[in-house]
Amino acid sequence: MNYDLSNLADSKRSAAKSLYTAFEILNENGGELPRKQIIEEMSKRIDFEPWETERYESNGQLKWLTIFLFYTVNCIKAGWLVKNKGIWFLTEEGKELIKLGPIVLVEESSKAYKQWKITEGQNSNGKTEPEIKDIDISDEQVQQATLDELEAQANEGIGKYLESISPYKFQELCSTLLQAMGYYIDFEAPPGKDGGVDIIAFKDSLGFEKPRIKVQVKNYNEKNKIDVKAVRELRGILNPTEHVGIFITSGYFTKDAADFARHSDIHIKLIDRTSFISLWIENYSKISDENKKLMPIHPIYFLGSTD
Repeated sequence: MNYDLSNLADSKRSAAKSLYTAFEILNENGGELPRKQIIEEMSKRIDFEPWETERYESNGQLKWLTIFLFYTVNCIKAGWLVKNKGIWFLTEEGKELIKLGPIVLVEESSKAYKQWKITEGQNSNGKTEPEIKDIDISDEQVQQATLDELEAQANEGIGKYLESISPYKFQELCSTLLQAMGYYIDFEAPPGKDGGVDIIAFKDSLGFEKPRIKVQVKNYNEKNKIDVKAVRELRGILNPTEHVGIFITSGYFTKDAADFARHSDIHIKLIDRTSFISLWIENYSKISDENKKLMPIHPIYFLGSTD
């Protein structure tokens, strides 16, 4: 990154190079990547100053990471970045900002956040909040960045667990989830070759109500994505008048796979790691105590923000 950032204040200089690098990494990967991979790649690319690798006493987190996570809030309010359960998405507007360089990126993100705060103030009580001055990261900002990090780490921890279990145990998790969602399981493939179908489910207990559901399950890590060929194979075993398909993975799908499922003449629902974790949390109370042992989770509540 050949830009002179020396005239910026410390925290803004750190934010400029970290935001710009993160945007570059996202853009190089089709605009979508797990948060964990983004931060790992940033750590390799950025030449940090000694103070940036120190830790805040309040949260024990690296200073550059806390500053970066705080400034990503600006980018979200500006509409350049979207975070969804550990997956970050770069919008088209965000891609355009890369062309203008790191200084413009961080300055415009601060302006966008100020404008959002002014608009929020007008909407909430009819009064405009005073302009927010550029300051170093406050304790409140550190807290918010810490909460974002803890939430991301929680999802990453669940994802790591999914990667560690056997394919058959992941299939058990999928079957348990479908039952918790109100479906009736008619068939679960035993360990070994399954002929393309791992689970068959019905909407009613006797299987009279159509469509019937054929489920393909793949236990992948976060870096190995399900390609379009695998989704086409699922489509090939579906009868248009009888079936719908569900493809569940502990990894993710390529863009081509998602596009194929979206435009298929037979409904095929893709459930990736992020969606699976969200559905497991959402339906956890409906799962039997015995089956909860397959992947137990525990909620912890923190003081949040009004933003």
